Amino acid sequence: MTGDIQSLFTGLVDWSLRESDPPTRAVLLVHISLLANKWLLVSHRDTVQEAITKLQNQLGTNQDSTSLSSDNTSLANNSLNTLFWLTKAAILRNDPLSTPLLNHLLSLLSHPQYGLPTARGFSILVSPHELLSVDNFIVIRLLHKQRLFAHCSQELVAAFLKADSKVRPNYLIALAGLLKHMPTEVIMPQLDVLLPLLLQSLDLPDANVKSASLEVVLITLQEAPKTVEGHVSSVINRLVACLAPNQPANPPVRDKSFFFKPINAANSFLYLPTNVEN
Repeated sequence: MTGDIQSLFTGLVDWSLRESDPPTRAVLLVHISLLANKWLLVSHRDTVQEAITKLQNQLGTNQDSTSLSSDNTSLANNSLNTLFWLTKAAILRNDPLSTPLLNHLLSLLSHPQYGLPTARGFSILVSPHELLSVDNFIVIRLLHKQRLFAHCSQELVAAFLKADSKVRPNYLIALAGLLKHMPTEVIMPQLDVLLPLLLQSLDLPDANVKSASLEVVLITLQEAPKTVEGHVSSVINRLVACLAPNQPANPPVRDKSFFFKPINAANSFLYLPTNVEN
């Protein structure tokens, strides 16, 4: 039975690297994560480690590898996605492998070829999936999100401050991906450090990043207004800019009301009498 699971896992990993159909790959990735979390990280860690090593070798970390062929680029992107789903399996159960895996993914954020797809992949680590649930007997530790966020938020902030301006958006996108499904009580203790980065995220040409950052800004204004005491004018200016109709990355008009809540909350904090209305 165990040998069959190992063979199945290895076969699915190999298949995931060459599969080009997105729906098929999505099914493969969640089953890879499921097998690793429920069985292989418990009794056959060497099988998982071999898969991780293979995936990392497909990626490499050569900062000069910016002109890969289209076939190699597809293989690298598939390897990256599979690596994220294996990391997710380890994070859910607070497995010791999760730390070196996260560190490797964080290091790729500065890579000229893989930085942006890596940044977008961080949302995978915290997004829910119906098959990766307690009801399906997946091992999910109670504080896994707290542990993940405590580790990644510190690393992202430190790396962002040192990073070249060309790759700085990657760290903001990765942070927004984590925030999207992170409980408020996990985020709040880190707000003093994260708020400047969240405000810069509102300047990025990515509607999903803006929405994730905006949710946190709104929560901050409502639950910890003193945190934004020195940033209120910056908050309002950026939120108003997000309403500009000539910005293609801004939400469609029907979703603009989402921005009025934080603007009014910021106005209230400043004791301004006028509300912004749709």
